[in-house]
Amino acid sequence: MTISKVALFCDFLNSVGGTEYYNTTLAIELKKCGIDVRVFIGEKTKLTHWTNILSKYNIPYYEPTRQHSVLSSRQIETNFIRNRVISILDKWQPDVIHCSPAGKMLLAFLETKQKNSIPIIATEYTTPSPTTAHWYQKDLPNKVNKINAFIATCKASARGIRNFHGYKGHIKVIRHLISHKQTQDKFIYNQSVACIARLSPEKGVGFLLGAWKIVASKCPKATLHIYGHGYAEKYLRELTKSLGIEKSVLFHGIYPPEKGISSIVKKHQIFIQPSMFESISTSTIELMGYAKPIIATNAGGTKEIINKKTGILIPVASTDILAKKIITLLREPTLCEYYGRNAKQYFMTEYDLKNNIEKTIDLYKKVIRK
Repeated sequence: MTISKVALFCDFLNSVGGTEYYNTTLAIELKKCGIDVRVFIGEKTKLTHWTNILSKYNIPYYEPTRQHSVLSSRQIETNFIRNRVISILDKWQPDVIHCSPAGKMLLAFLETKQKNSIPIIATEYTTPSPTTAHWYQKDLPNKVNKINAFIATCKASARGIRNFHGYKGHIKVIRHLISHKQTQDKFIYNQSVACIARLSPEKGVGFLLGAWKIVASKCPKATLHIYGHGYAEKYLRELTKSLGIEKSVLFHGIYPPEKGISSIVKKHQIFIQPSMFESISTSTIELMGYAKPIIATNAGGTKEIINKKTGILIPVASTDILAKKIITLLREPTLCEYYGRNAKQYFMTEYDLKNNIEKTIDLYKKVIRK
């Protein structure tokens, strides 16, 4: 059986995050496999980074004609789907619809196209639970079992799909799609610590700042570098000042998306992932591929990749423990190398892009056969 056409549904491509990274990588790799892939975006893009990449690979994409600062209603997507998407799908006849995530685009499609014969696959990135319930559409539980199969990027996500969403169908764990260039490992010892995160409460940057107050008192030459943006940035900057650590903490905003994470990995000795809840952070996976020592919270699926050999795992919101572990790595360069090398080895085995794309295509074939 050959897969020749895939429709990729995305709610949005308007930020530099793991979901957008996954969707773009998926589209490119399917294209390289000779598959006619077309991307349907639920809201008109403001950030052109991802659509420029799609255009570079001659991947068609479709989006609403109007741009809205806040997409508070599915009606916009419903009109887009009714007037354009369904018309294209009826003529084109894709083998499968891949929804990434199972969000507004999917629900609007199911509401509009009452009789759908095209198999649907959805990817889940986070860990569905009461804590993350606000990320999901209220109607999803009523529609979730119309999905033919789910891709979970980690085992924790798979459990959430089954237990929280109440999904009864097939779930396949396929690791996140990471495009990685082979690099020579270079270990840095410059007392520089970094965190890549959206600046919102669930990412735990506030707890990192609390820990840094302890680190700064023990390691006065150390610096903390925060990469990201978000609505909590003002609060975090004020917190930095109130803790008296503003001289050793630098906010850099987001790194240039066209350069990617490679533009900052060579600058820092240690990386921190302090999330309150998470599936597996895309940046954490990428950093493992660059052999960087990582301290991460035991949130979601992170413990599936960070263990006693590949990095340091700590309890969520544990400022004292986080501070202690940062100080340990700053003072023990050989330990940094140990974690970095093991992380790289794990990454090369588990996040082989070609292998994970083949698993994805095999899943397409499986749902079509059913």
